[in-house]
Amino acid sequence: MRKGILIFMIPLACLLMASCEKPMAPDFKSIENLNVSLNGFSSVDLSCDANFSNPNKNKIVLKNVNIDVDVDGKYLTTIEKEYDMKLQPYEDFTVPVQALIKFKDIGLEDALALVRNTANERAFHFRGKIKVKMYGMNFSIPIDHNENIRFE
Repeated sequence: MRKGILIFMIPLACLLMASCEKPMAPDFKSIENLNVSLNGFSSVDLSCDANFSNPNKNKIVLKNVNIDVDVDGKYLTTIEKEYDMKLQPYEDFTVPVQALIKFKDIGLEDALALVRNTANERAFHFRGKIKVKMYGMNFSIPIDHNENIRFE
């Protein structure tokens, strides 16, 4: 009797594991509402809305974002935040992003250039990992994206 159950359960478990595919990274679409402003004499506030779409055929849950941001080839900041966002299949979604950039990390001259030169286009490089949950399992997905963003 036990052999019969095992003979049935092992192929079923293999079939279920084969049908569970690793989720794909959300597709980065654009950055909107970019705002850079002075925060006293020691830092700059950066805020924006990052637009993505979920390319997966199943619902995923965005759990964590840990992304380094470079501007024009220079390290700017690390965005690290916990989420619990449920993302429907093939749906567009927006993640609000906020970062505090300290002058001591990037230099006063570079920080003021971000605020002062609002009409310029800058080359942003986003790299890091996001963690999503799918099928009850956590997945870490690498992100490596370049985007030219015009300050308005």
